[in-house]
Amino acid sequence: MARERDDDAASLGRFFQVLSSLGVPACLVPGRTDAPERLFLQAACNAEIVAARIYNVHRSFAPLGGNWIAAGFGGEITEEERDHDFFLRYPGWEAQFSLEFLRHLDQDRILVFHTPPADELLGRPTGGHQIVGHILKTYSPRIAFCASPGGRRGKLTLGNTLVVFPGRLAEGDYAIVDTKERMVAFGDLR
Repeated sequence: MARERDDDAASLGRFFQVLSSLGVPACLVPGRTDAPERLFLQAACNAEIVAARIYNVHRSFAPLGGNWIAAGFGGEITEEERDHDFFLRYPGWEAQFSLEFLRHLDQDRILVFHTPPADELLGRPTGGHQIVGHILKTYSPRIAFCASPGGRRGKLTLGNTLVVFPGRLAEGDYAIVDTKERMVAFGDLR
């Protein structure tokens, strides 16, 4: 188990090095498999100190300049299950409670989630959770980024929120959003 944790720490270190080498600001949250939580948070904190352009916004926020902030909640959002050691799973109430601070911020918001909104909001299978849709409806961010099953790329509009599914960075996928025009361009680093 200790060897596996060392391998996980080395993988996270490489991930943050590659992210830093891109030379662009990056706001991120952990994914479902970025466990154990303590290891991810420690690596993210180290990256934030070393690379001024990396921001871990899991349960937190980062000012982005102008009138913009980014905030988010990572891991898989579940009904009641919680796991911080083997997978990152959090009950929906915890995601909602963790982002309550957004009520006190007036800036334009970009929200970042690992879990997408629930199926009934999108009209197609997503494997998401209804609390994400509730959070989007409550705080009405201008833009939200979410993972999607199978790593599909795409976009849709929910209320006033442009929801972007950038694909999997591990496969070279990314998305660039023009915040003024709310236009999305998808790219591939491969």
